[in-house]
Amino acid sequence: MTKRSNKREKLLNAAAEAFWQKGYTATSLADIANQSGISLGNIYYYFKTKTAFAEGVAEIYITASKEALEAIDKNFEKPEHKLTAFINLLKESAESRTEKGCPLANAIRDFSKNAPEASQKTNQVFEMLINWLKDKLEQAGDANPAQHAQEAIARWQGAIILAQASKDKTYLSKSLTKLGEDMNQWVTTRIRT
Repeated sequence: MTKRSNKREKLLNAAAEAFWQKGYTATSLADIANQSGISLGNIYYYFKTKTAFAEGVAEIYITASKEALEAIDKNFEKPEHKLTAFINLLKESAESRTEKGCPLANAIRDFSKNAPEASQKTNQVFEMLINWLKDKLEQAGDANPAQHAQEAIARWQGAIILAQASKDKTYLSKSLTKLGEDMNQWVTTRIRT
């Protein structure tokens, strides 16, 4: 990787973290410069506007989500095991989600006014997650995979909001455990009929 792309990546990671912590509107280019350790003057060489940062951050979310799902697909053979691995992946972020909310949901909301294309691009992550879950649930024998995939993502997002409001990550962890149990029920109910 070249020095230029290292700086670009460092700036994008700093922007993603700043947007997640402070929100898109409250984050200035100076905040991104401070977070990245790259001078404000150099930022303009890589990103002309804050909107360009939002679009780059949306790409980070898409790429990271694709890679996470591909890793699950590669490391687990049975769809039931893939679903369990997915729930475990969500649990790993319970603490940060409880503290700062969901970076995806925050970005979709925050980008919508001033960077609508970045908001729409970030929403592709939720679509990707729903489609992946639908596919795995269907492979596992779920009779209603599309409905259950949407329900799973909605329950995860709702649990994040409640965990953040209560400042209690165990709420999110318990909700995800229950979601995993329900997924197993959706699959085993279909297999028995």
